Amino acid sequence: MLNNDIPLAWRKPDMLICGPTFPDDVNSQREKTDEHMEPAPARPDIRRDLVAILPRLRRFALALCRDESRVDGLVTLACEEAVLKSSSWRGDTRLEIRLFTGLRLIARKDAQRRKAGDEQTSARGRTPRTQPTHRLIIDTLPNDSAAVFLLCAVEGLTYREAASVMGSTEDHIAKSMFTARCALSALASNSEERRA
Repeated sequence: MLNNDIPLAWRKPDMLICGPTFPDDVNSQREKTDEHMEPAPARPDIRRDLVAILPRLRRFALALCRDESRVDGLVTLACEEAVLKSSSWRGDTRLEIRLFTGLRLIARKDAQRRKAGDEQTSARGRTPRTQPTHRLIIDTLPNDSAAVFLLCAVEGLTYREAASVMGSTEDHIAKSMFTARCALSALASNSEERRA
């Protein structure tokens, strides 16, 4: 058989104009499988849910950074990141937990960046910016206890959920809750003694 005896479409399949033709039984099977295919699940649009969660995010950001001037910036970054990454979210975890975790990571990066900047500033002989003089009850709690207390006592997360948000163990969450409760009860007893 010579090369000229083979139709051009068989020699170069990419030159087909009308596409491949199949026998009728193959076409009917193809139509049946198309009918039974389930549509792809719709990706959740988290933007409207963010509006309801914003006050809770602000409260958590304040517990993390303890600086009111930085709270809105951190929450904005966390929301932007959540919207950008919403296509990868399958709905397997609660949105709040995902947002709290993202906010904690952003706050940690921000604190590290600010600490490095403050060290450079103090090395140059300048004094770093001071914190506001008013103190909140949250400021009296040590280390992560404020954030953990907020997640468990105020937001109603379980110790397991709070541990996943904070990137620690349930035992650490329990210890932080104990520390926060002791600090708050000591604060309450001190205020009662002042009134008497």
